[in-house]
Amino acid sequence: MARNKEKELLIKLYKKSNLIAASLFVILLFTGSTFLLYPYYNGLKLEFTEAQRQYESRTILENQRLRMMSKLMDDFHSIDPESLAKIYSLIPARSDEIEILPEIEHIFGPFGLITSIVTTDISSQPEPGLGTIKTEMNVAGIDYDTAKRLLYVLETSLRLIDVKTISYSNDNLTLTFNAYFWKGD
Repeated sequence: MARNKEKELLIKLYKKSNLIAASLFVILLFTGSTFLLYPYYNGLKLEFTEAQRQYESRTILENQRLRMMSKLMDDFHSIDPESLAKIYSLIPARSDEIEILPEIEHIFGPFGLITSIVTTDISSQPEPGLGTIKTEMNVAGIDYDTAKRLLYVLETSLRLIDVKTISYSNDNLTLTFNAYFWKGD
């Protein structure tokens, strides 16, 4: 009988110890996962907050850009036809597109420079009325000061020229630029 009581007591203690061990395991699992997952959760939360802030910032900038474009379009449409004709006179007509390159070479003339046109591509833009001549030009035997003066002359020229790239090395200057012409409506 004493042996049975001991067995029952041991079984009860074993069941309680299993319950205590299981409880401790659950408590340790919960607290451990909380301490392990909480920093990961905070990191994700910070990344989400930063992404949301960047999105809002981009949205604000895009809205400002759209308002500015709308204002520019309104300003353009408010130009009287007489002034608009003067603006269009700065851009040569399509019949003058072949003359654009000699005009540009003429700009180089006073500097006594040897120029060679590497590539030329005449294309039309999707915008009504505007065509582009994309050109790459090499200038040999040019020093840095002359290159600066040449770029200044290009910038202040009445000819509408958009310099895209400039490369200078070993007294050689390579320019990639767009010249524009009026192709009509």
